[in-house]
Amino acid sequence: MSISTAGQAATLPWGHVSTLLLFGGWLNMQAGSVILTWRADGPVALLESGSPGPLEVLALWLALGALWRGSAAGEAGGGGLAGPAAWVFAAGMLLPSTLLAALLLMGFGGILAWESRGAARRGALGMAGLGANLLWLRHGQPAFGGPLIDAEAWATHALLSLAEPGLMRLGHQLRMPGGHGIVILPGCSLGQTLPPAILCFVLMHQAAPLARRTLTALAGLLLLLAGLNLLRLGVLAWSPAGYAWGHGLVGANLFGLAAAMAIQLAADGTGDHA
Repeated sequence: MSISTAGQAATLPWGHVSTLLLFGGWLNMQAGSVILTWRADGPVALLESGSPGPLEVLALWLALGALWRGSAAGEAGGGGLAGPAAWVFAAGMLLPSTLLAALLLMGFGGILAWESRGAARRGALGMAGLGANLLWLRHGQPAFGGPLIDAEAWATHALLSLAEPGLMRLGHQLRMPGGHGIVILPGCSLGQTLPPAILCFVLMHQAAPLARRTLTALAGLLLLLAGLNLLRLGVLAWSPAGYAWGHGLVGANLFGLAAAMAIQLAADGTGDHA
């Protein structure tokens, strides 16, 4: 598949067309929450909503960049199911459904990855992973993320109790003696950060996935992210001012950027990164 302009011989290669289609599918997947947030609270609220977060945007950038480079190198497949799937994908984007958009992104990205190689395959898998991440956030984490939140509530209580022995914990709720308290929800859990972080890590490096250095770097990344999220939960639970800062535009994005730096360090630690 290629797109040509009238009276010109220039064409847009199939791989570039598929890259633009996948990007459009990701935008379509975000449209519902963006429109609802904009209508309810105005445009500034979009920066504070955390959706899409810094790590998801980073994963998108890495995936699209890999796809574009792979397409320019002729690595993007399209001779099998990917061509017909592109038409189904494009038609599906006309329907206003976030769930359908995520499923289409996973399906088309997966098919394109199966028929591609090199950077194009890695980028297509990254786009499919972004669709899977949205399904996890909407359905998987609320259903299965409870044990992780239990552990985070326990760890946050243990950490803050060193400075404030009167801190109380009841399930996912933490309450200071002065009355300030928080409830740790799925959106504040490591389960929100971990999937796009791992996706970014995979997209950043090209080492063998089960190599010892890769697994060591990934384990280090998990520890760094867990520590960052524990620090953020501690800030939120400590005082109303801490909650306002940590949940606000600056604090939320600062922790997101710190997580992005941790991913870069982990990818550099493999010694073979994109």
